[in-house]
Amino acid sequence: MAPLYTLAWLPEHQRYALSQPGQPDTYDIQEQWRAWLDACSSFAFEGRNGHLTLRKEPRKRGESYWYAYCTRNRRTRKRYAGRSTDLTIAKLEEIARLLTATEPAPRTAPTLTLLETKLSLPRLQTSLLSRSRLLDRFNLGLERKLTLISAPAGFGKTTIVRQWLNSRTEPVAWLSLDAGDNDPARFWRYVVAACRALLPDQGQQVLALFATPSQPPFTLPPLEAILTTFLNALAHCNAGLLVLEDYHVITDPCIHETLAFFLNHLPPTLHIVLIARGDPPLPLVRLRARNELHELHAHDLRFSPEETRAFLTQELAFTLTPETLNTLSTRLEGWPAGLRLPESGRRPLASAKGMDGAGSQQQQDVPLRLTEDNRCVRIREDSEDEQGARDADLRRQARWVESAIRRHRGSHPHHPVHSQHVPAPLDGCTWRLQE
Repeated sequence: MAPLYTLAWLPEHQRYALSQPGQPDTYDIQEQWRAWLDACSSFAFEGRNGHLTLRKEPRKRGESYWYAYCTRNRRTRKRYAGRSTDLTIAKLEEIARLLTATEPAPRTAPTLTLLETKLSLPRLQTSLLSRSRLLDRFNLGLERKLTLISAPAGFGKTTIVRQWLNSRTEPVAWLSLDAGDNDPARFWRYVVAACRALLPDQGQQVLALFATPSQPPFTLPPLEAILTTFLNALAHCNAGLLVLEDYHVITDPCIHETLAFFLNHLPPTLHIVLIARGDPPLPLVRLRARNELHELHAHDLRFSPEETRAFLTQELAFTLTPETLNTLSTRLEGWPAGLRLPESGRRPLASAKGMDGAGSQQQQDVPLRLTEDNRCVRIREDSEDEQGARDADLRRQARWVESAIRRHRGSHPHHPVHSQHVPAPLDGCTWRLQE
């Protein structure tokens, strides 16, 4: 019950005065202080040092004692004030000072400075080969809740998603994950921050929930409550895309559970694209059964022989024979990162025609990159006549294919260029240059 009386310090009159609700007049209480305390059971005190509520509480022996209560930041503290004969206004001011001074600051969530580059789309290279068959599959996946791209490293998962996004008109929320995001609050703060591209005003309001303490013990609101607010905001926004890159680094079970909750209640306005090196521990079976999951795996992302030929023709500064192209396509099995190995050697290598047009020099020094640490060797070839130049180009091409296939065999054992798939040295190959 609220106190009927309020004892307040009036700075304009430099005195304390007593008032009652509904009675604007105040009167000086100091002359009748003792008698008033004996007749009163509770009152509010608004002093110079803070506000208190005083209550007279009886004890077993029939005596009554005053206790002071101070409530701040939703927390109430109590302090013994004494008998009526001991209670003075000066003592009330001292109690108000002590309770105010000892009141701990409210607990808030630690502030997380967001790394904005994690929310930025990767740079898109203008020379990328268009893979329309995959782009069409991504478009078909928009009819479902989730598109999962699951494949080992080097299969171009991020590249093809970025290429697809460039053809879309919907707003995109992008989040690049790392091992430091294995904290539920941190993970969802980043997700909400990424989605500011979809709902700028509401996203900022949801982010504020991560820094607002609730009732004692002053912990943050449950994640489910925050996600409910987040989902409600997304339900009223326009259609958009949320991309979570490198989800395989997430190992926290709570994040998997909350993301499953998020997917289960995902509004039709949002489509999620999840990029990982393996199938994540999410309810994929249930999503498949409900036809809510669209999947692309390594066998979908491999380059076809036609795409391999088109890529190398586009990227290399010299011409490969059909036999060489077929060998690369077969040995690399469409592994996109493997196709970058020949491309990395396009500058050191020169065709026979290029050598012929270089001048009348008797000898040419042609660097050939063999290893990742950029060590180079010099192959000195005699090009006195056209046939000699063609034979030299043939030998260079043979060594180049061999090094391209072998150079990563130890660092990527799960890829097709593992040592067990690498053929014998190609020094004696019978490939012929294109006329």
